[in-house]
Amino acid sequence: MKKKLTEYTEKHPVLVYWILAILLATALIPIAIIIFTKFPDFGKDIDIVTDGKGYNTNILFSLPIALKVSGGV
Repeated sequence: MKKKLTEYTEKHPVLVYWILAILLATALIPIAIIIFTKFPDFGKDIDIVTDGKGYNTNILFSLPIALKVSGGV
């Protein structure tokens, strides 16, 4: 089995390169995103910004809160 794989790799190096590149990218990129991305806790952030008053559906009240929580202002 190892001999056949080695022969195939030597015969088709570009194809093997692209297959490995695609497999590694599809496996490593999502893992890296999960590890290095800080997932925001919007409920906690909204409580901090509003002093525990919570979220209001009124757009005039909610827009400044959403901007503060997202880091916009």
